[in-house]
Amino acid sequence: MAETGGSKPTAKSAKSDPAPAAAPAESAAAEPTMTADEVAAANTEGGVEGERVDPTPDENYTVAGVTAGAATPETDEDAAKAAAEAVNAEKPKQEEG
Repeated sequence: MAETGGSKPTAKSAKSDPAPAAAPAESAAAEPTMTADEVAAANTEGGVEGERVDPTPDENYTVAGVTAGAATPETDEDAAKAAAEAVNAEKPKQEEG
């Protein structure tokens, strides 16, 4: 077979580039501003990030609740209205102090 083109490829030693340097650690050791219990309480009281939550009891979404006919906003118009009113209600202003 006739060669076309210039030079033949040559084998080079298997040399890999050195691994990139690790990024400097962020300030992961910063002191937390709230305890886990305080975070859980805040999320329970006002939902995640302070958003109001649907007041429908969790039990209404269980198999027992559904088979008993417990109302949920997805299945009952009155429950849907109550949930919408609770979620869209004006948030009370917190006192500064």
